[in-house]
Amino acid sequence: LAGFFGLIGILLQHACIMVWQSPLSNLFVV
Repeated sequence: LAGFFGLIGILLQHACIMVWQSPLSNLFVV
């Protein structure tokens, strides 16, 4: 389970970085 949650954490981090670098896509997501 530790590796599973670690993978989710990495995916969330990449998602946050992508949203932060592209505000326009964030508008579409919301």
